[in-house]
Amino acid sequence: TDWLNPFFADKNSCCTETYLLIGPFDDKETANNVIQYTQTKFFHFMIGLTKITQNTMQKAYSYVPLQDFNEGWTDQRLYQKYGLSEEEINFIESMIRPME
Repeated sequence: TDWLNPFFADKNSCCTETYLLIGPFDDKETANNVIQYTQTKFFHFMIGLTKITQNTMQKAYSYVPLQDFNEGWTDQRLYQKYGLSEEEINFIESMIRPME
């Protein structure tokens, strides 16, 4: 249930290390595609492979593959891209609860 709560920061803004920064991006559509990717079960499963505490440090993302963010990503497209079997898909689906 540890879902990310991404948000857009204004240009020329800064933050502490409390936040994981992704970007910058040239346009809002690309940023939206990144946010869509971070809301997939696939993304959260890949984080879960290394995350062992409530804190999510940068290394917890080491198994999360980068995508072409010129397009949006869904779990179904990611499962197809990586050639996951039905058994593997069912395992991911059973391990990651949907966002509430």
